[in-house]
Amino acid sequence: MKTLTVLSILLVAVLAAGPAFATDDPLAELQHRMEEARTSVVTAEDVAAISDALSQALTSDHRGLESAALRLVIAYGGVIELNRAAVIEMVRLYRDHKDSRVRQMAVVAIAATGDNWGIDFLERSEAYEADPAVLRTLKASLAAQRAEVVAESAAAERPLWARGTPVQA
Repeated sequence: MKTLTVLSILLVAVLAAGPAFATDDPLAELQHRMEEARTSVVTAEDVAAISDALSQALTSDHRGLESAALRLVIAYGGVIELNRAAVIEMVRLYRDHKDSRVRQMAVVAIAATGDNWGIDFLERSEAYEADPAVLRTLKASLAAQRAEVVAESAAAERPLWARGTPVQA
């Protein structure tokens, strides 16, 4: 339930960013929308809308919107489902951006999504990364992703009684 409330706040923040700039007091409008989101329940349609809004934000030309979307992908990558265009845009930011901090953030965001194509791209580019800070981030993100995959497969291999599933005689 807590994840659903957080996602509702995320949805309102991303979707309200555009109209909020058109009002006289954008901060007050955004705060009002976030207060409304705290009391609502997020549905699967809302999660899809959040994913679409983040995908649009990642493919925009506005650098502030791109970096805010990267932060949100890092925070909620396991909950949202981004389309391939958004993952490709994150890869483009990692590969082509001149600021190493944005490149590091893109690496972490790609790993947070768990997208197989994006992870494969990171694994292949590890050998060619020249920036030491980005390389450290790349190695750490890939190690965390591998550990998560191993933990998920180990949990799936446990017997039913160890997973808390009642076993009938």
